[in-house]
Amino acid sequence: MKKFCALFFSLVCLWFFCNPLQGQEAKKEYVYTISVDEDIFDGLARRVTNKLKRIDTNKAKAVILEINTPGGGVGYVLEICKQIDMLAQANVPVYAYITGYAWSGGALISLACDRIYMVEQGSIGSAEVKILTPFGVKDADEKTLSAMRAHFRAYAEHRNYPKALAEAMVDSKMEVREVRYRGERYFKSPEEILKMREDNINDADKIVEVGIVVSAGKLANFTAKEAKEYGFCRSIHQTRDSLLKEAGLSQYKVEELSKTFEDSLANFLTNQWVKMLLISLGILGIVIEIWTPGFGIFGIFGITFLALAFIGAYLAETAALWEILIFLLGLLLLAIEIFLIPGFGIVGILGIVFCVIGLLLSLQTFVLPESEEEINLFMINIFHLTFSVGIDIFLLAIITRFLPENAPLRTLSVSTVQTVEEGYSVAIPSFQNLQGKEGTVISTLRPAGRVQIEGQGYDVVTQGDFIEAGEKIIVTQVQGNRIIVDKSLSEK
Repeated sequence: MKKFCALFFSLVCLWFFCNPLQGQEAKKEYVYTISVDEDIFDGLARRVTNKLKRIDTNKAKAVILEINTPGGGVGYVLEICKQIDMLAQANVPVYAYITGYAWSGGALISLACDRIYMVEQGSIGSAEVKILTPFGVKDADEKTLSAMRAHFRAYAEHRNYPKALAEAMVDSKMEVREVRYRGERYFKSPEEILKMREDNINDADKIVEVGIVVSAGKLANFTAKEAKEYGFCRSIHQTRDSLLKEAGLSQYKVEELSKTFEDSLANFLTNQWVKMLLISLGILGIVIEIWTPGFGIFGIFGITFLALAFIGAYLAETAALWEILIFLLGLLLLAIEIFLIPGFGIVGILGIVFCVIGLLLSLQTFVLPESEEEINLFMINIFHLTFSVGIDIFLLAIITRFLPENAPLRTLSVSTVQTVEEGYSVAIPSFQNLQGKEGTVISTLRPAGRVQIEGQGYDVVTQGDFIEAGEKIIVTQVQGNRIIVDKSLSEK
């Protein structure tokens, strides 16, 4: 028993010796850098948010966002800010290093970071809010503008930046003045200064207005030196190494989370013009394949282009698997309608509806729009689909009109007209035999409906009269495949 206890104790000691970090926090030894160097829309926003999500908070000492962007979509910017907040909750500081300009959404991302560093020629601000619509760009309404002011003010307050100056980056109507009071420096709007005097009525004479920092009628935009003077920028650095030394991070390993091939592919495939072209060529290839015998190169190209469109949407995380399945179901229904069911009816219509729904949903992250931004995006996506179909109609018109007579694709259209004068007729012999025959109305003729003649059902039409079900009719005329009937003489 003593030997067993001694052996057990030795094994426990050996286990703790071999696992010295067990129960302790892992050593943080990495500084991660991510570039925000494009317009903040689908591709870049997806890349930045994904890289922020995948950072190992147990290993990250800090994250540096190297910012040089004119801004982008509000929703995309807020998603990046959300990931910055989550890293802050995990005790991983995020620093903004403005290497060019941080305007609009870039300014909000910078304010969301724990610190702001800038190069000497950098600038921050000019966050004018615009709304993208199918008909162009328009000024934001007061509701949207108020929401953005609140975001800028909240981050400025959280990071202890001048709140009024942050708001002035968004609202051009704001005037901001510098005020001195009891040796402290403040930046406030005229309304805030008035309230400040009311709250300190006994010391109102000690509140001294130094001057206007931001005039009404223009958006606030600050150079690196101004941003440092007003308390936004911690310090100015021309190189990343200088910044790392200043921040006490020079001894840590720096890992650049640069753009990968997957990121480049997603950016290319999610470009709005590329998306429209892929969808257009994909639909065109499938339409041509349907109207030509067998299965060949047009079908392969059509499927390939549509597959690339969906791959891009999947990489950009706007398309879910079930949305792709909806589109495939639509193609299946169309194939059944064309190859198995005569005519074109409900199955074909459902196929078209499912294809359109699948394509539309793959272009957005929501099913039904709720906010104004989502409504505008929804309308833009409808425009993109309509434009893609318009391109197909235009190309088909060119194919059927201008290609040589012996070109393979000329089979998509009939190049001659068969007229009655030349002896052609679309009359069906079995319908011609119905002339003068009587039958019974199956469904009320209003004026079209269905009748039964000699045990066989036919679609017919009257000359305008309504004939109730069960009444007798007589075929008075056959025009091609159009059967015209009237009440039987026995019914009159």
